[in-house]
Amino acid sequence: MGIAANLVTYSTGTLYLPSAIAAKIVSDFFGAGYLLCLVGSFVADSFLGRYWTIAISAMIIAVVSAAILSISCAMPSLQPPPCLLNSSTCIPANGLQVGILNLALYVIAIGQGGLKANVSGFGTDQFDENDNKEKTKMDYFFRRFYFCISLGTILSVTLGIGVQDYVTGTQVGTGWLTSNINYGKLYYFYALLAVLSFINLIFYILCALWYVRTMKNATQIESIVTSSDEEEKHDMQMKGTLTTSAEED
Repeated sequence: MGIAANLVTYSTGTLYLPSAIAAKIVSDFFGAGYLLCLVGSFVADSFLGRYWTIAISAMIIAVVSAAILSISCAMPSLQPPPCLLNSSTCIPANGLQVGILNLALYVIAIGQGGLKANVSGFGTDQFDENDNKEKTKMDYFFRRFYFCISLGTILSVTLGIGVQDYVTGTQVGTGWLTSNINYGKLYYFYALLAVLSFINLIFYILCALWYVRTMKNATQIESIVTSSDEEEKHDMQMKGTLTTSAEED
């Protein structure tokens, strides 16, 4: 959410794209993040399990995508020439420059798909629903879980942008966003988000010793189906034996 908070401003103020295209970039980014949840859930259930899917997705967001996004904001060659805002002489970003931005965003969307689809389910794996005490703890967990998600969303679009505006206002021309965004250093903001995501990943890995990793994949499902079929065959054989015995009697 913190990344998307600046996308429209960056697209219109630095890349000089029309507002409609800037809004479309943000909308497509959000849509891709939710659509790729289907892929993230499939990968977790069929191949990697929730734990490794979450770890790899967090690494994609913290390392790969944030690095691409920061580089695209830092390299002058990936931005159009600076000009005064609202000037008729501004040159919009070319296909390569917009493509690099979209590449970073869609890589982030891939990571989000793996996270959003599995985080809540992975939390459920930590508790035994058949145990009343564990079930109570699970309810407690989910209340805090959604509270923290909502709090993080609020802070990312208020505190994060507030810090950015504060830094901008201290020294005109050297902040993250300035009167002309081309002279700012917006990549500082995205680099900060990358560092926070990386710290979150490290914390997740360090806590792995206490995690319950439930691997519910296709192989296990097949074994369950196979064992169920074997039980049915055994029951049918027993019924056949009983029927034969009754007829003999």
